[in-house]
Amino acid sequence: MPRPRGETREAMRLAFEALCAEHGPVTWRAAALHAKVGLDKAYEVTHDMVRAGQLARVGSCKQPHCTRWSGLYELAKPRPAQQWTPVVANAFGLPLSMQP
Repeated sequence: MPRPRGETREAMRLAFEALCAEHGPVTWRAAALHAKVGLDKAYEVTHDMVRAGQLARVGSCKQPHCTRWSGLYELAKPRPAQQWTPVVANAFGLPLSMQP
């Protein structure tokens, strides 16, 4: 059974939902400020959410107070559930389609 998502991740998800609905894609820093989460943890959680498929990086922007570019993120669209077909195997572990 998977562990439940942490409070920080849930707060960041809600912040991304609120800000993306209002402004479109936003930076992880803006979401962290909205969620009142520490910047170090917000950075880690944002990249974990991208890796998990909950967020999508859609571009980058240059903030006036920074010398570096910042990524713009929005909530990823949910993927449809994949249909899978069970593979029936024989006693040797080979799929039935591979038998002579």
